[in-house]
Amino acid sequence: LADGKVEFVGQPVIAVAADSLETARKAAMAAIIEYEDLEPVIDVVDALRKKHFVLDSHTHKRGDSSAALTTAPRRLQGSLHIGGQEHFYLETQVSSVMPTEDGGMIVYTSTQNPTEVQKLVAEVLGVSMNKIVIDMRRMGGGFGGKETQAAGPACMCAVIAHLTGRPTKMRLPRMEDMTMTGKRHPFYVEYDVGFDDDGLLHGIEIDLAGNCGYSPDLSGSIVDRAMFHSDNAYYLGDATI
Repeated sequence: LADGKVEFVGQPVIAVAADSLETARKAAMAAIIEYEDLEPVIDVVDALRKKHFVLDSHTHKRGDSSAALTTAPRRLQGSLHIGGQEHFYLETQVSSVMPTEDGGMIVYTSTQNPTEVQKLVAEVLGVSMNKIVIDMRRMGGGFGGKETQAAGPACMCAVIAHLTGRPTKMRLPRMEDMTMTGKRHPFYVEYDVGFDDDGLLHGIEIDLAGNCGYSPDLSGSIVDRAMFHSDNAYYLGDATI
């Protein structure tokens, strides 16, 4: 939950527990939250200009791309935006948590990473991992959207179950799910490529900027994969990415 500062549109601010979904919704809608406007960074080009990064930049290099570009018969520069995607798993994020008699929890969750859910639930409750049992049914689709993001509902349910001593369930409606959770990354790309009259690449320099949102999450692996796959089916010659 946001603690004094909301970092992104859709970040949860409060969690409401009730005996029915309708009652919980009415209570949540009755909440009055005062916001102070801060200057946002919501565009990847703006983030580059302001050097607003969530992870350190790194480089993959072969040969001397600068020299290859300088000596290439032809040269082309440009930029492009690559749109992101909603994972749109068939079943939204959902968790059901039941307290156990030894101070632990049984967590029924829809996740691609049960060990991480176990670890994070244990952390928020301040107990050892062996106190948390993760059980999951078939997910009904994940597509990468449940590698880490299933932990949020599971942790919120676990805290409420711990405070009340009662089983707790959270199932996000589709609209809230799409607003609250991260997406497959949009990218902004700038390139400078040198080639000859036959179309043979001599050298290239590519700057890949992934829109990681407000936190790293899995962004390190995602931008690495974009870097390692940027040659596609081509031999780039001397390259700096």
